[in-house]
Amino acid sequence: MNIRLKRASMKLLLCIVSILLANSAFADVGMITATKAELSAVSSVNSAYYDAFKNKADENWVYQLMDENLLAPKCYTSKTESFAVGDRYEHKNIQMQCIQIGKSTRIFWPVRWVQHCEQVNPNFGMCAMDNIQNERK
Repeated sequence: MNIRLKRASMKLLLCIVSILLANSAFADVGMITATKAELSAVSSVNSAYYDAFKNKADENWVYQLMDENLLAPKCYTSKTESFAVGDRYEHKNIQMQCIQIGKSTRIFWPVRWVQHCEQVNPNFGMCAMDNIQNERK
């Protein structure tokens, strides 16, 4: 398992969600607007897992779980708290849902985004790029 690749994929996805979604000039019926609160919640609820990689390998709890064969295919809010794909979790007063993007990336998204993408484009990565736009300032 290549953790660094997954981290890079996650950072790319977050970047896409928070930056590239600004392409709102072509908004249509299949679009929703991501609020600043939702974007903030996506970043913060997923941060514990990705922040672990800022530590040295022996201090990284993700590596520790992996070395102990305890790292499960779930969304993690901490070393001891994780949620299965499909589970919901309230964060910053926003209902979040653990989703899987591709074969190995699991991330929390607002339930509203998940429900929208399930209707217009169940490929969450493509839906993020094509069907979710940033809130205008």
